[in-house]
Amino acid sequence: MLESELGQCDAAISSAGYLLSSDCRPLSWGRKLPVYLKYGTSMTEDARQAFDEAIRIWNDALGFPILQVIDRSTPDPIGSENDPSTHLIGMRSGTNWTQCDQSVMICGGTDEPAKTIYHYSEFLVDTDIMINQSFNLSFQYHPQKYDLTSIALHELGHVLGLDHDDTTTPQISIMNRSISEGIQRGLSARDIQRVRTLYGL
Repeated sequence: MLESELGQCDAAISSAGYLLSSDCRPLSWGRKLPVYLKYGTSMTEDARQAFDEAIRIWNDALGFPILQVIDRSTPDPIGSENDPSTHLIGMRSGTNWTQCDQSVMICGGTDEPAKTIYHYSEFLVDTDIMINQSFNLSFQYHPQKYDLTSIALHELGHVLGLDHDDTTTPQISIMNRSISEGIQRGLSARDIQRVRTLYGL
């Protein structure tokens, strides 16, 4: 659910649960906190509510407002996800989801409900989250729909520097790459601890 630039890192480093630079360093925003996010006009009200809730959950768990929304209606035409100055959350579908060229770099798979695109130099410098509108998504629990809050928690984990974690014991991680209709997930203890460790919280 994310686009990365990982090099060939040692297995122990790769399994630590962090996004890694091409020279195998865990990626973070350093001291440039909080991370300021903007909601695109393409977002549905359900999506806004889900991300509001997910941001609240992350901030409460960390005891620090590490994520903040500074604009709830930023114009987000196709290609705006490539703007390095805007940490954008928006929605795409069809060819605008799968397109993979210099104008649109989402490169989303049809099996992905959302995707985080990130860029870095020494630290993370830009992250954008795009939600796949082709999925049957809902803020309210529905057994035949994908839970938007769980998806938002996962993608915000990438924004903070977490990679996928498919370990299912002792508790399934919010960063598990697989999710199905009707599944609701919260943050695991190791999700929270990894972010605390990464930022010295």
